[in-house]
Amino acid sequence: MRKSWRWLEDTGRILGGLLFWNLRKSWFRIRRGRCPCQSPGDSGQAGRTRCEACATLNQPSRFQAVCPLLTRRDNQWVCSVDRSQIRPFWTRAFTTYTIIALIAYLGAATSFHSFLRYQGLDRLKWFDVIWPPRWSQIENAKATRFRQIASEAFTRSDFATALFAYGSAYQIDSSQWSEGLILARLHEHAGNYALAENLFRSLHERFPEQREVIALTHHDALLVTQRFGSLERLAWQQLLGADPNSAAWIHPVLRAVGWQSPDTRAWQSRNHQIMQLPPPLRNLLDLAGHANASNADDLAATIARVPMTDPLWARLRWELLLRNDYTDAAMECLLHDLDVLGDFESRLAHYVIRRAQGDYTSARQQLSRLLANQHLTENQLARLAGHLVTSADAEGALHVLRETTSTRLEEHAMLWIIAHRHGLADFSAELCRKMNITEDLLLPSGRETSLNRRHVNRLTMLLPLPREVIYALVERSLQLD
Repeated sequence: MRKSWRWLEDTGRILGGLLFWNLRKSWFRIRRGRCPCQSPGDSGQAGRTRCEACATLNQPSRFQAVCPLLTRRDNQWVCSVDRSQIRPFWTRAFTTYTIIALIAYLGAATSFHSFLRYQGLDRLKWFDVIWPPRWSQIENAKATRFRQIASEAFTRSDFATALFAYGSAYQIDSSQWSEGLILARLHEHAGNYALAENLFRSLHERFPEQREVIALTHHDALLVTQRFGSLERLAWQQLLGADPNSAAWIHPVLRAVGWQSPDTRAWQSRNHQIMQLPPPLRNLLDLAGHANASNADDLAATIARVPMTDPLWARLRWELLLRNDYTDAAMECLLHDLDVLGDFESRLAHYVIRRAQGDYTSARQQLSRLLANQHLTENQLARLAGHLVTSADAEGALHVLRETTSTRLEEHAMLWIIAHRHGLADFSAELCRKMNITEDLLLPSGRETSLNRRHVNRLTMLLPLPREVIYALVERSLQLD
């Protein structure tokens, strides 16, 4: 133990001496005067002058690491040059310090690499840590790890952890617009509305080529959290935009206006914008905004007489009339628009309107024809699922589940919503197995009621549901609330 301590003591003095003695020797070379390392009582001649600098070491021979001029003669450590030839050895000092620094750096970097690997950065290479030009890979590895944590949190419905992890990943790398959208949706889901709005606005400005996708994701987030005033403003902005697909935004405008209470609606103040719409859409908007007004019957009658040339407008008309209990007017419009709507939409409308009129036999016949004559596409299944969510037709839901073969995750999710809505537990369990997800994760928990606002908010974060089904889920949650 004492030997080890003496070795450490000498090592410390040598490391310090590399700088100390070289500085003193350099000063001696400049100013001359008294020699800093030779014994002042000796002659100063080579081989006859003792070294005073090595006297403090437990083993004086170790001082040769600082000054190679040290030599041993007659059992004494003496200087091998005359006093006038004393000089510093800065190359030796620089080399020693460089080697020590390199060893320390490699040791620290290796320890740091091991620590990062322990933290879960498995793909991080040792070279990425020790080589400064590769240090950007550390941040990339951190971002990847945070994304992995967020993904794992999603699988167990831990949205708070997912929000923190995605936020950390986005702070490191904000170049991924898709991750920014997920983060914005999580903020909206958590009730951080100001942060969500700022992030959506930032994404819209930074990624103009993705504006349509960003706007649709923003729409979905506002829809699920039922912030209908903000949804209406967004829909108006998109409706009056230059995008060729902007006309489809009349649907969320109508929905948002219809869902808001009369004292919170802002659409009446948009007279200039409303006048830019085609007359059929202005009529639809009038009915959506005045559904409970005294002249609502007159508005419905006016709408029923307006010719519709666009399939979307025709569809929105009969759905709007039906939502406001004008079933006969909806059927009248449907009969006028058969050619405009097409085969699938016409049969779907017949099924929904007949059921609303209480003609369940005709409704079941139309549903059977709808399922028998064609294999439903994903969009068609979404349209049908949306109406089954808001309907009490458990028999029709069972018929659809029996006759529909799902192969994709989105189709499994839609069918699960139908089965859960109508309490068909066997189908729900089977569809969860197909989706490779536990049913407990999807079922309501805590203060949630099945398909209420909180439950719908959670389901839309966990399942890849199409927009038509989300509209229906929101409608259903409003019915429950």
